Amino acid sequence: MEWTKKVSFDASHLSFKSDYEPSYQRCLLKAVSRVQNLLTQDETIVDDARIHAAKSLLYAAIEQMGTQMEKIGTIQRLLRELLLITNSQYESPGRDRELGLQILADIRSKTDFFG
Repeated sequence: MEWTKKVSFDASHLSFKSDYEPSYQRCLLKAVSRVQNLLTQDETIVDDARIHAAKSLLYAAIEQMGTQMEKIGTIQRLLRELLLITNSQYESPGRDRELGLQILADIRSKTDFFG
């Protein structure tokens, strides 16, 4: 995923700093704006090129949102696994530690905001 600005996560202070706009958001905003302009213009000015451009942006936004939802679903599943491992630390400390560290690495690899 492409980001317009970098996001950093500082684990030593457990602070999350965010000042980003993912590319799917930019595409979504552009598509909505283009369709709004199209629908609010005088009907005599609307041409095929503007309609085609709006449709193209809508298709792109739909695809990007689908990809983003799949990615979020994967991360959510990994976080649930991590929660189970974290809960098991009460009963048997150290158990599944390597698996938990691998899941953390997977989450970091699937998200750009951990720096």
